[in-house]
Amino acid sequence: MSSAKYSSFAEWKLLATYVSRERIEQSTALFMRICGAGLGYIIIALAARATTTQGFGDFVLLMSSAALFGGVATIGQESILLRDLPLVVARGNHGFRPLLKRCLIIAGAGLLFFAAVGMLYGYHALRSSDFEILGLLGGLVIMSGLNELNFAIQRGCGHTLPAVFAKEIAWKLILAAGLVVIVFGHAHPNATLLGWLLLVAYLVPIAISAAFVLRAWYRTPKGDPAALSEYPKPSGLAFFALNFISQAGTQIDILVLGIMSSVSSVELGAYYAAQRTIQILYLLPYGAAITSAPLIPLAYSEHNPREIVRLSRQISRGVGSIVVFLSVVLLIFRTEIMSIFRPEFAKYAILLPVLALGPLVSAIGGLHSLVAPMCGMEREYSRARICIIAAGTAAKIILASQGLLLGIALFNAFEAIVTAAVGVLMARRRLGVWIV
Repeated sequence: MSSAKYSSFAEWKLLATYVSRERIEQSTALFMRICGAGLGYIIIALAARATTTQGFGDFVLLMSSAALFGGVATIGQESILLRDLPLVVARGNHGFRPLLKRCLIIAGAGLLFFAAVGMLYGYHALRSSDFEILGLLGGLVIMSGLNELNFAIQRGCGHTLPAVFAKEIAWKLILAAGLVVIVFGHAHPNATLLGWLLLVAYLVPIAISAAFVLRAWYRTPKGDPAALSEYPKPSGLAFFALNFISQAGTQIDILVLGIMSSVSSVELGAYYAAQRTIQILYLLPYGAAITSAPLIPLAYSEHNPREIVRLSRQISRGVGSIVVFLSVVLLIFRTEIMSIFRPEFAKYAILLPVLALGPLVSAIGGLHSLVAPMCGMEREYSRARICIIAAGTAAKIILASQGLLLGIALFNAFEAIVTAAVGVLMARRRLGVWIV
């Protein structure tokens, strides 16, 4: 009897230790993402002060183009790695090499193609045929995509904190340091010089992450490509669509505004400054959700929907409360916050509280954006999101052509509500329970 009691006690103690470690790791990762978002805010403020309004507008287009095209250039392979690598690791790493090789080949082709697409967009948006800046944009697209892949590999292998540091903090520290030198050195660089600084900032953490990937490659068994048949179907196109939608939700506003001749460089810069500020709020639910992403397919494969519900409601209640508080702060100090970038941005301060409605809805929705695609409904979910983003893009083009920045911000809030509702309803259909 005593032995049985001891065994039961030991199991509970082990479970409690695991849960505590999981929470500590998730909390630390979330804190790192918040720090990364804060660094992003500092970077934009420094860049706005370092160059002219026109130069800042061009730099904004470089960053947004690299983020959008780089995020989709992997053809959804980083999502497949996030979904399948935890299963591969749990089964002894026998499928690690075949899975990684397949994903890297597909992603490599995508990176080259979308680098060319990014250069074509840059030619029209920047209204420049300068090969240096167009080639720079292509390089930034590739670096952005590699950054996403490196994060997925490290996170899928269970190395959460190094993955988050490399993706969210390392390159921003390097870029921020360079911008500090420029600002305090009273230099006045153009967008091209700032773009080269961004490229160098990307290279360092990517090189470090690549060393981790090589180490993991040589430490795992060769594996048999046939072993991949044991895992879910790749669904690369569905994940590609979801990645495009996810990135478009963040970047499409700037890309649409940037290509419209009716929008001035001041309006473009002000909208970008407001949007980047709001990204600090968005990273709270996103960071918590993406950290929990590998746990969703594991819980689903074990027929444990309650674990998924627990994770989702933890985000909905905890992160949602924080986002509400920060939204109120943005409402009160909106003018002062926008003035940090440039004084002329202050008259567009109303954009801040309106854009804050998006992350608020996202936080309340919990894991609404991940449950369906991580539990075998990626095709249905991607089709629904494509319809939402297509209608949204058409509406934003019309609003941007009239220079209605506030209208675009309000439409973003409506789009966030519809997206969250679709995700929650699909999760209910798949799991049989409400995740919020």
